[in-house]
Amino acid sequence: MYIFVSIITFILGVYLVFKKSDKWQYEFIGYLFVGIACLLLLFGSFMGWMERVQIEKEEAAIQQELNYKEWAR
Repeated sequence: MYIFVSIITFILGVYLVFKKSDKWQYEFIGYLFVGIACLLLLFGSFMGWMERVQIEKEEAAIQQELNYKEWAR
């Protein structure tokens, strides 16, 4: 989800940066959108990494419980 939003924001930002206009506001907003897209991409990557770590912890806990049950027999 974060990747799609960041790609759309990045494309919009690049469009605004290279838009032929006399107003500096378009360029500023374009750079702002590019920065927001980069932050969204970093945040999305971090959230994916945290989810993967959580899944690995849960799998390790299940494996430990199975090993304990096997040992208890």
